[in-house]
Amino acid sequence: MAVVYGPVPSWRLGKSLGVDPMPPPKTCIYDCIYCQLGPTRVKEFDPKAVVAKVKPESLALELSSYLKKRGSAGIDYVTFSGSGEPALNPYLGEMVGIVKGMVDLPVALLTSAGNLFLPEVRDELLGFDVVVAKLDAPEECSFKLINRPHPKVRFDEVLEGLKEFRKGFRGILAAEVMLLKEDRLGLDTSKDECLSALAELAKELGFDEVHLGTVIRPPAIPTVRRVSDDELLKAEGLFEELMPRHVTILSPLHPRPPKPYELKGIEGLKDEILSFLVRRPSRAKGLSLGLGVSLKEVERALGELESEGLVSSYEYMGSVFYKPKLTNPSNPFK
Repeated sequence: MAVVYGPVPSWRLGKSLGVDPMPPPKTCIYDCIYCQLGPTRVKEFDPKAVVAKVKPESLALELSSYLKKRGSAGIDYVTFSGSGEPALNPYLGEMVGIVKGMVDLPVALLTSAGNLFLPEVRDELLGFDVVVAKLDAPEECSFKLINRPHPKVRFDEVLEGLKEFRKGFRGILAAEVMLLKEDRLGLDTSKDECLSALAELAKELGFDEVHLGTVIRPPAIPTVRRVSDDELLKAEGLFEELMPRHVTILSPLHPRPPKPYELKGIEGLKDEILSFLVRRPSRAKGLSLGLGVSLKEVERALGELESEGLVSSYEYMGSVFYKPKLTNPSNPFK
C-alpha cells in the first residue's frame, strides 16, 4: 500500500500531500467513537511496542517517484496522517527530515497527542512546522467515553505531555476539537459548560490555533451525531473570547476550494482512489474534488472497483459513501 497519497483537500491545510507512516490495520492510541476509519484494530501507545511497516527509505523512494512524475506545484503542505497514529512510528523524526530535504514545503502532523508524555515521542515531533493535536474532552470521564484510549493512557498524562511539548516546539500548535452528541453515553460537547472548559484548557496548554469540527463522515459508532451549524458558530464565539483570531470551523460553513490537480489513466486513478479511501471514506464528489478529476471519471473508476470487489458503497445521512473492502465488519461498541 502506498505511503504517499493524495493530494487531498483540507479545510485547515489547503491542498495536502499525505504521508501515511502507519498503514492498515488501524493502529492507534485511541479508539474514538467518531472515527471515520472505524474501530481500532491494534491499540498501543509506545512506538517501541509497534513493528514499523514504513521505514524512512521506503518513504524516500515513494516521494522521489511522486515528485518525478507530478512535481510539487499546487501543493500547500505535506501532511503526516492517514490510517493510524503517526506518532507510533519510531522513525517519524527521520522521515520529516527526508521530506524537508526533498521539497520546499511546510510539513504538518495530525496526531491524537496521546503519547506525548513520552519524551522520545516529543523529540520526534520537533521537526514539524505544524502539529494538530486532538482535544475532544475537558476531563477524564468524557475523555474515556469519546476517545477510548489505551488503558495505560491517562488524561492528566496527555495534558502534561502537551504542556511539555509546547515548551520545546517552535512551530504552530493547533488543537482539533471534535464536537458531537451521543445520547446513549450522555454526551453533548456543544453545551456551554463543556465548551468553556475546553476553551480554558486550550488557552492553558498554549495552543496557537483551535480547529472546531463535527461529524461529517460515517462514524465508528453509528449513533454518534453531529452538532448543528448554529452550535458550531456558538462554539466559535466562546473560543474566540479567549483566543481571538485563532479559531477556525472545519465544516462546509467555511469551504476552501481545492487547486487543480491532474491525474491521467483509469488504472492510476483507481490506485489513487483506493489509497484515498483507506484513509478517508468519501463520496464520489469528494473524491472528484480531492483528486481534481471529473466526477464522471471518478464514478467510472468506482464502478470498476466495485465490480472487482475492492470497494463497497453504503448510505449515510442521504449520501452514498465508498470505502475499501479491507477488513471484516465488527461490533463498533467492542
